[in-house]
Amino acid sequence: MRPYEVMVIFDASTEPPLIQAVVDRALETVRANGGNPGAVERWGRRQFAYEVNHKREGYYLLIEFTGEPQTVAELGRFLSLADEVMRHKIIRLPDKVAGTRRASAPAKSGSSRPAASKPTASFGLAVNRRWQNRQTQEWEEQVSFFDIVCWREMAENVSESIQKGSRVVVTGRLEQRSWETSDGDKRSKIEVVADEVGPSLRWATAQITRNERRGPSEGARGGSRPAAAPPKAEAPGYGYDEEPF
Repeated sequence: MRPYEVMVIFDASTEPPLIQAVVDRALETVRANGGNPGAVERWGRRQFAYEVNHKREGYYLLIEFTGEPQTVAELGRFLSLADEVMRHKIIRLPDKVAGTRRASAPAKSGSSRPAASKPTASFGLAVNRRWQNRQTQEWEEQVSFFDIVCWREMAENVSESIQKGSRVVVTGRLEQRSWETSDGDKRSKIEVVADEVGPSLRWATAQITRNERRGPSEGARGGSRPAAAPPKAEAPGYGYDEEPF
């Protein structure tokens, strides 16, 4: 079975018993279709950057589970039909990341990669894009998801500083990683190798604590991969009036 997580946004006015009822039915849907439910994280009420279904706030909740494609399809169908659910998004987690989550307590930044000679950490970043259709004059939106990889000292700082749901600013370069599964299938994915990660101060404040460098090899880009870095690509951007999903 494969690891997944689903972000669910409820109407902020939904009563807690109704939210719990939807969660219970979602977990039962996972079990009934051959999956195993995992942790349930309640992020609580959050304000939208713009109106969604004529609402300004929503209640965020994250569910982790493992399952097969049928499990994902049935869970998505249930959440699409639930009147209390405004939006939902199911994401497939990398096997190594999910394995690390099961083996250790959840890290503040999301999930760390398996122990290696150099500290590494990775987390998922959701970027909202909103624009006005010039033909219909209607506002449209799209959410993109990126896997961010941090190395060395930056990985340690990120794991101690960034929490799930935090609005962050990331600069780095795109890199393609390829591997072969135990079944012989070849897979590849695009990741952002971070040069800099920091909190967004548009809707929050932060207190900076300077850490001493732990080795002469730690240059200004503490998050770069321990190899000669190619020219840095422009990091994917988003509007400053948009809050990540």
